[in-house]
Amino acid sequence: LRDAYGGADSDAADVCFMYVAADLEEEEDNETDGCPALIHDQVRQETQEAYDKVGSTAHLEGGDMVMAHGMLTSLFYTPEEIEFAGIDAVNYQGVGCPHRHADIKKGESVLDMGSGLGVDSLLAANAVGKEGRVIGVDLSDECVQHANRRAQERGIDSSLRFHQSPIENFDERVCGEEVFDVVISNGAFCLLPSKKSGFRNAFKVLKSGGRIAICTTVLKEQLEGDVEWPLCMQTFAKIEELRPMLEDLGFVDIEFDFSDSLMEVEVEVEMDDEGKIKNEDDENEEDGEGRYKVHNEEGREQFRHLENVNMNDLCARVVIKARKP
Repeated sequence: LRDAYGGADSDAADVCFMYVAADLEEEEDNETDGCPALIHDQVRQETQEAYDKVGSTAHLEGGDMVMAHGMLTSLFYTPEEIEFAGIDAVNYQGVGCPHRHADIKKGESVLDMGSGLGVDSLLAANAVGKEGRVIGVDLSDECVQHANRRAQERGIDSSLRFHQSPIENFDERVCGEEVFDVVISNGAFCLLPSKKSGFRNAFKVLKSGGRIAICTTVLKEQLEGDVEWPLCMQTFAKIEELRPMLEDLGFVDIEFDFSDSLMEVEVEVEMDDEGKIKNEDDENEEDGEGRYKVHNEEGREQFRHLENVNMNDLCARVVIKARKP
């Protein structure tokens, strides 16, 4: 700088600095809903790393089919949907059932935001039939690879494809604008620091009259600042902020379904005379050794101090429904 502009005694008026002014509107698009940028990056990195581990072990045999069926039943998946899910049921990931609210029809186009291992996308593909199409988008490359492999193995890869991308800013290589009749999501918005960016993306890709059914978890109360909370809870949306956000983006007919909102899901399974889970298939008794789980013992131990916290007072599972005019 000294060589180019001279020393301290040079005339500052002889120096001209050129710059590009920041676009405030563009900055708003990159907002993190009050979540610091450091937390935003940390959430994305930890989410991708954790679910890459899930995806890389999802092909391993094992997993409790009885518990998986019980969970899906408790979340109001139909017997027909559970039967179609088949062995993929053990790879279910989510906090609800978007299918009870999305009303997916034959021939429609569906986007699954945060598709994970692809169970909800598989069910959507069955609902739309050969005349429709389903695209799943997920941050985890390993989950995407597994889901594409399962779609191919099940012979439905002509109408079902998965792509790796952050769900809040996927580009035209994934899909164009105004191409989907329905957007579903099951749990992915929980871990999305910028909820507005995610909903904006959903609005952009919907056709006129298209609809969303987003299963997520929200905060009902402010988290205490002097308590260590899981990173996911720090990114939950505040329920009172969602309606104004959706209205600002242009959504109409906005509804919040709290009919199945408790944080703990009671899973009903058939028990034998000894009080053990009845299981007619001995192979299903395998504990799925080697299959990585996000909610594991290490995490439970880290947040043991939250054991006596009533999570139903703090949080709720909700299905967000809305339409693009």
